[in-house]
Amino acid sequence: MISAKTGYATVEYAYDDQGRVLSEHYYDENDAPVLLAHGYAGYVKEYLEEGTLVVTTYIGLDGSPMQPSKSMSHSAMRQTYDENGKLVKEEYLDRSGEPTTNRQNIAWRELEYDDQNRQIRETTYNLSGNISAGKRKYAITEYTYEEDGTRGARILGGDRRGHGCRARIDGLVELRR
Repeated sequence: MISAKTGYATVEYAYDDQGRVLSEHYYDENDAPVLLAHGYAGYVKEYLEEGTLVVTTYIGLDGSPMQPSKSMSHSAMRQTYDENGKLVKEEYLDRSGEPTTNRQNIAWRELEYDDQNRQIRETTYNLSGNISAGKRKYAITEYTYEEDGTRGARILGGDRRGHGCRARIDGLVELRR
């Protein structure tokens, strides 16, 4: 029976010899592929030799990269990591592997970390390579940390139309007032 909570009856995983998930597929009670609410029937993951996940491709009922849907506009995500294994860039791709935007109209996001490997900044970009908020309320978020490790956030700029960032100066953003 299909679970109302998950949208599928069974899930099938495939693993490589290192125990990493290579794929995940969802099925109904008759073992037929089923689409989840986000419009995909599973996903396939690609890794670098050392084990870093680099691409997740969402697949449709026929096993090919999914068509964009109302809830998910990209077919794949490409992730780039730094030497510490921290995610530094996440890009959204279409069915053919070309850059596209996610539901928030963001083409990619970049993350920065401090010397303690804590995320300190997230910046989002549009397909033209400009800092952009897309449909979000902000384009740049800086994170600060209290002595106890509690994370806070400070929004630096951008609006729903991608406006608000006037200039980039030495990695800082000057806001239009």
